[in-house]
Amino acid sequence: MQEQRPPAGRDEDDDDEHEDDEHEDDEDEDDEDDEPQDADEAQAEDEETGWAVVGELAQEWSHVWYEGSEHAWLRYAWSALHEAGLTAVGDPVDRAEAVARLLALTKLYRVFHAYAHETEHVDEWQDMGDQVCGSEPLVPAFVWGQLSERRGFAAYSDDDDELPDEFAKVLVWHYAPEVAKALLDQLGENFLFASLWASSSPGVRFPLNDRRYHEAVNEDPWEKMAAFNWTTDCMRL
Repeated sequence: MQEQRPPAGRDEDDDDEHEDDEHEDDEDEDDEDDEPQDADEAQAEDEETGWAVVGELAQEWSHVWYEGSEHAWLRYAWSALHEAGLTAVGDPVDRAEAVARLLALTKLYRVFHAYAHETEHVDEWQDMGDQVCGSEPLVPAFVWGQLSERRGFAAYSDDDDELPDEFAKVLVWHYAPEVAKALLDQLGENFLFASLWASSSPGVRFPLNDRRYHEAVNEDPWEKMAAFNWTTDCMRL
């Protein structure tokens, strides 16, 4: 068999150097993908999706990671809910429903990482300590009562000044299925799983670049099986 030689004027070392340069270029592009979003662009997006109204509560309700990209992921997921038509904040009752969906979203996030990283028992989310009643950005008891009457998910009178016991848990049980379905429909199983997994690392920008996506999906698949199965099984609580 005739020996194969590199093209004239270029040797094998040149090919290796060229491949190294391409690899460095890819890494540079990935690093650029993780650069922060322009502040004006982010503000406009938050106004459009309603995150400007409810996002402050995400900071209070979700504390899975001391360092990570948890709140960036919640904002990204909220954009997916916006695409599904689930983030209207036009009137007080609509706003209350948006807050309820955000609460459900934070619990789904918490349960994913219970499966993925054993941060807690998967049922521990039910030990609800979240304050949902109050002035903005929370919701007054009267408005929660109006939402309860509209959706019929809890026996509650809007004449009461206080919420019934475990009302926040009722909200999560009611809204988590539709929030999970919207995430799966909008992002797809693989991209949803990958984004959730990657969010435990600091400085992640969403949507994920190719490198972070493949790291999340392809590296150590057996380690990730429980969390992946939960995600693809409709994220059931």
